[in-house]
Amino acid sequence: MQRLSRAALVLIPAHCDCTATVAWLIYVATGAHAQPYLVYTSGTLADVDQVYTNLSSADRAKVLLASEADTTNMLRESIPAGLPEDHLAAILIGPKKGVLYATGLRSGGNATTLIEALSH
Repeated sequence: MQRLSRAALVLIPAHCDCTATVAWLIYVATGAHAQPYLVYTSGTLADVDQVYTNLSSADRAKVLLASEADTTNMLRESIPAGLPEDHLAAILIGPKKGVLYATGLRSGGNATTLIEALSH
């Protein structure tokens, strides 16, 4: 994987009923001219595949799938240990390599902070 800039790494946990929120995150990221990625591990591949399959074809065309192995080498030092593994989360990377970690995400939430993180 190339260097990440203006990217939203969406970390989907196992048994996530979060397709609507993931679709909203794709909308927010692409609206901020950022590339959204659905990040999977060997343990969450089936769950991520299910979310991906349930997305609209337009959303599937905008998002890329990435294994944790692809992204870990670049972010290993910066991912906080407290980032919840059992909740939907996103790592937002701005053009100046600023990083924001977002949890507690919900479809239709206030996207201002997310957009700012991806744009600045």
